[in-house]
Amino acid sequence: MNNASTKNSCFQGLEKPHRRVSKAWKLLVVTLMATFPLVAAPPASPPQPIPNDTTPDAEALFAKLFANPKPERKVSVNEGIGYDDLQHSFQDPSNVIKVGDTYYVWVSWRPLDVHLYNSVIHYATSKDGKKWEQKGLALGKGPEGSWDDWGVLTPYVAEANGRFYMFYTGADRNFLKGSVNAIGLAVADKPEGPWTRVFDKPVLAPSGNPKDWDNQMNDDAHVIKRDGKYWLYFKGHQRGRKWFLTQQGVATADKIEGPYVKYEGNPVIKSGHCVCVWPHKEGVAAIADIPGEILWAKDGLHFVVVNKGVWRGGAGPGPYDPDAHTDTKSGSGITWGVIQCGDPSADNKKRNVIARFDLDLRAREPGTNPAPAVSTSNTVPPENIVLNFHLMHPGGDSNPGDPNAAFYLDDVYHLHYILAHPWHGKTSFSFVHVTSPDMLHWTWQKTTLQPAFTGHGMFSGTGFLTKEGKPAIIYQGQASGRNQIALAKDRQLAAWEPPYPVEVKTSDGKVAKIGFWDPDCFRIGDTYYAISGEENPPLMKSKDLKNWTLVGDFLRHNMPDVTCGEDISCANFFPLGNKWMLLCISHALGCRYYLGEWNEKAEQFVPEKHGRMNWRRDGQSIYGRPPWRVDFFAPESLLTPDGRRVMWAWLATIGMNDGKMSSQTIQSLPRELSLPSDGNLRLKPLRELEALRFDPVTLNDIKIGELTKAVIPTTAPVGKKITTLDGDAIEVRITVAREQAARKLFGFTLFADGKGGGLPIMFRPETGTLRVGTAEAPFMINDLPAGEDVELRIFIDKYLVEVFVNDRQAIVASYADYLGKPDLSAFTVGAPTTIKKLEIWKLKPTIQGFREAQQNRIWEPCVN
Repeated sequence: MNNASTKNSCFQGLEKPHRRVSKAWKLLVVTLMATFPLVAAPPASPPQPIPNDTTPDAEALFAKLFANPKPERKVSVNEGIGYDDLQHSFQDPSNVIKVGDTYYVWVSWRPLDVHLYNSVIHYATSKDGKKWEQKGLALGKGPEGSWDDWGVLTPYVAEANGRFYMFYTGADRNFLKGSVNAIGLAVADKPEGPWTRVFDKPVLAPSGNPKDWDNQMNDDAHVIKRDGKYWLYFKGHQRGRKWFLTQQGVATADKIEGPYVKYEGNPVIKSGHCVCVWPHKEGVAAIADIPGEILWAKDGLHFVVVNKGVWRGGAGPGPYDPDAHTDTKSGSGITWGVIQCGDPSADNKKRNVIARFDLDLRAREPGTNPAPAVSTSNTVPPENIVLNFHLMHPGGDSNPGDPNAAFYLDDVYHLHYILAHPWHGKTSFSFVHVTSPDMLHWTWQKTTLQPAFTGHGMFSGTGFLTKEGKPAIIYQGQASGRNQIALAKDRQLAAWEPPYPVEVKTSDGKVAKIGFWDPDCFRIGDTYYAISGEENPPLMKSKDLKNWTLVGDFLRHNMPDVTCGEDISCANFFPLGNKWMLLCISHALGCRYYLGEWNEKAEQFVPEKHGRMNWRRDGQSIYGRPPWRVDFFAPESLLTPDGRRVMWAWLATIGMNDGKMSSQTIQSLPRELSLPSDGNLRLKPLRELEALRFDPVTLNDIKIGELTKAVIPTTAPVGKKITTLDGDAIEVRITVAREQAARKLFGFTLFADGKGGGLPIMFRPETGTLRVGTAEAPFMINDLPAGEDVELRIFIDKYLVEVFVNDRQAIVASYADYLGKPDLSAFTVGAPTTIKKLEIWKLKPTIQGFREAQQNRIWEPCVN
């Protein structure tokens, strides 16, 4: 419990509480002093806290432990936790947790005219960690006569066993008469509650021994999971000492419910009124608020001060710490959280509110330079290009942005993408790491795979699992002259073994003369195979990922629609249906694929079909590298737990008309690939996108009777307005009966202005193509099975549009002039057309993690 109710304390430094002194009392004191003059004596020293243990190499240790050796704390006003409620005090914030796309925090809450300990616990939620919405009561006082019937306060919430556990401090009705307070435990299935007390007694209570350091108080729980046990750090106070002379101890348990056993060497932190802890590298770090110190203990027990002065004012820090309950072996540190501050606008100094703090206390990776990890200037994408549900880089200029090393591990999807950044005065490349529960809501992680760790830049490759199920990557070691392999140390991909080069020899033991770029690795039986970029890639094999032997050409032959000079790069090779698929690019013509057989005896891929996924727009080059024409580029894929093959691609030149690549990294929507018995590839939008839908609208039997007489390639047909699309994150599904679509030149215009502006989407029977904007891709309505209607699915994300037709073709486009143009129109040539059904959904944004990454910049690699 934080007893320091201070005015603007987190902005001006902590102030001692004081009381108003009446005029009568002042007069009495003056009279007594005049009547009984005192002999001069030296002033009594105020009681001092026991100093925390220090180390002479604190500065060096801090630089070794923390990525930023000179962090600066920023405190900002939160919206919604106490600032608009002048009748109550909000204090003792819990840690912050994130569930789905929502942050949660719990606080002590009380009317201003009651004692600090006569509180209950409220909670608040936020989508961005800044603007909070108060939700009301989470946990009330215990029943009359119970150990916590007078107040419950200082919450801390941990997630374990699929449930949520709230540790809290309780006080009974005799607290002001000298009874002790202790720590209780409540549980809920959801963070919103309802909360139920686990026991009718505390899980941790004062010893009762008058000589013990914590004989009056056990308070302010902070819990982490470490070495398979739950470590409950708590505040203790000895009866008779000043309120601020508190210390910190720890108790451990095999289960989160306890029983908890106190460490015999307590207290582990000798000074600090409100302390928070978190896993940090292999140890535990702490902030002790009143001394303003940061401490660290490798064993979680013997803490030493590693920094003084970074933390100034503000009580009861509650960090956002995703590592806290994961039993991580290498804690990543913290970057933000919440604190209690005196309200600067309140006259009553007993009123407290909750503010946000930002402080870069990320852990430093081994081998990295301790300079601030700044890869670029503190830029973010211009707000007008920030998308709603596409994955994009949260920083400034960032290309190339190839997606790489995708995994599904322990209910979490992992994806990496390339980021260019300065390193040692030159440009180098890292793999930015993002995670998601559904391939749509992404959270940025520390960038571990970077030149400061690998010793070289990182160009494209793929992720795979070893025979033992261990995550691994193969990639091109930029400027290393070799492809490289690295093995993950954990299934969170937070730590990696140092990479080693792929050395390939011929069957007679000589060094193989092959190129090294954009490799892929796959396993067939107990043999690893790898290919490296080339027009016909070299195939190599290994039993142990260390000793590689050249096999020969990967392709038995190439296909007639592949242009001489097209390379195979950024490859993924995997079984799909009853065939094998090679998903890849050529640098000149973008994303493409082969379908065929794997000849086990010859150890060779035998292509049977070739197709493309990238489509040229008017004005783009026919062939070049540069000028680039790669709107859909550099694919990566993974297998979901339910057996779907899902791919992404970097939209490298989307919106560009000058032959250059975009400076922004934007990934395509995830696409599901499948191969049914007819042998034709199916590609459809990720089914999880349907969970984003809301506010559905359905229109039926829309007749387009007025015929369009001319279709000009440089303008959109005017046609007939059929609806207005409300919003900038929308899915549209259009169904046209087969007989209505046959031999028709017809289509739709997004962002229509009625004057020839907009983005046209049309079917061209004379060319057998689908046209979106000025890009055309093969699609023949007549090739659909009898009775199958035409179905368009259109995803609109501000200016970015992705169009899918009957799961057989897809085109991505952009239209910069989209603002203020919500109309959707339809047109038809030669004969009227009836639209069977038009369905529209708004889509919820998925960029909460993007917004967070813009602020915490956890993804930034080192520059030195």
